[in-house]
Amino acid sequence: MLKKVADEIADCYRRAAEAREKAERFTDPDFKRDFLELESSWLFLARSLEFTERLRAFQHSSAGAQPDPRERPNEFLDESRNPTGLQPK
Repeated sequence: MLKKVADEIADCYRRAAEAREKAERFTDPDFKRDFLELESSWLFLARSLEFTERLRAFQHSSAGAQPDPRERPNEFLDESRNPTGLQPK
């Protein structure tokens, strides 16, 4: 079963916090750097998921606001509106 996106986001933040805690325990600069990079990666993923959800919500809320102009019928190609059959330049 797929987790809800909110659960996945929370999991990313939890894992980032764990990586930060591990980085703070190490004195070796290489290990510390690796765990800080891991924290950064988890935070990036969490923020990406949050952005995706906000974008999806925005698209859903504005779906009925205005029709997509690319889906508008071409009036010049509709013979009932263009009885001459001339094509636009």
